[in-house]
Amino acid sequence: MLAVQAASYFSPGFVPMQELTAHETGWTLAGHQAKGYYGPVAASDLPPASQEEVSPWYLLSHYKRPLTHEQRHDLRADVGREKGV
Repeated sequence: MLAVQAASYFSPGFVPMQELTAHETGWTLAGHQAKGYYGPVAASDLPPASQEEVSPWYLLSHYKRPLTHEQRHDLRADVGREKGV
């Protein structure tokens, strides 16, 4: 097998293949990706600057936002050999 490219758009990007299994008649490639959305920052985690008229977003504790609505995308491709090649 010289090369195989399979792409599926699942924002934030393509799903890279993370597994390659060789079989007598070909190969199985598999990839997994997960993403989600983030809820609001809890009021107790907001910096004092967040109460000012202009609040720079980079001051917010984004790493403290809870992950919600996680979605998973699993991709599997079975690749076989072509006769005469």
